[in-house]
Amino acid sequence: MFTNGFSQDINAFNFGIAIWIKEEYLNTKSSIVLETKSKDGIYETFYQFNIVTMSKNKDNLDLHSFTFPNETYGIRIRVNTNQVNYEKNRRRVILDEMSIIHLA
Repeated sequence: MFTNGFSQDINAFNFGIAIWIKEEYLNTKSSIVLETKSKDGIYETFYQFNIVTMSKNKDNLDLHSFTFPNETYGIRIRVNTNQVNYEKNRRRVILDEMSIIHLA
């Protein structure tokens, strides 16, 4: 899980994301969500990714840009799964090209 907390409010988060490879897809009971953290330290789901339509190529990431309408003091991307359809324990999700924006 990628997680981060900040002492100041952040306004936006831009990043690329993909499932590592096609042969290692997450099953239908899996989820990938972007969560935001309030000033009180409470995380809430901000966005749920559609695993079916996500890139399954670690070299071809889906680019996302999110602007947060409420005060946001942390972000995390959570991958929830009870099983993967591959016999090796490899990477599940890749993140790259991240930028976090704070406007004073």
